[in-house]
Amino acid sequence: MGRLAIKGTLCLLLLIFFRPSPRLPCPEKKHIHPSLSPMPKNLPANIVALAAVGLAFWILISTVGNSRIQQGIQAQQDQILALQSEIQTLQQQLQSQQQQIETASQLNTQIGPAILNELATLQIKNNNIALAVFLQKHGIQANPPAPQPTAVPATKPSR
Repeated sequence: MGRLAIKGTLCLLLLIFFRPSPRLPCPEKKHIHPSLSPMPKNLPANIVALAAVGLAFWILISTVGNSRIQQGIQAQQDQILALQSEIQTLQQQLQSQQQQIETASQLNTQIGPAILNELATLQIKNNNIALAVFLQKHGIQANPPAPQPTAVPATKPSR
């Protein structure tokens, strides 16, 4: 649309500024379209035509500038969409890792003490030094069970 407006404005200017002079005879007047017949020069019309050409060029330059700005904005929006997609992927990975951590924490709370007690029992039973070192490293001291007191026969007091 911008090109048609400029072309029409230029044609109008050519007609206004380069029309045949009314003082010069035009032998072929019968072949000239009535809208192109010679007219007296009119200063206000020339000024309006010049303003129209100026506005047409301004519109053309503005359109090109706006197009470049829109292309820049589109590129930035594409970058934003790519970053949002990457952020969403990272959030999904983080959520998966958090679920794994929660599961491990629950297992540690529920099963961990029982496993450590079993390891301590095995260390005492098998007298495994490597297992004792491992347990001590994690703050568990395996103590052998206290010997059961043997039943002492009760004696009757002498009289």
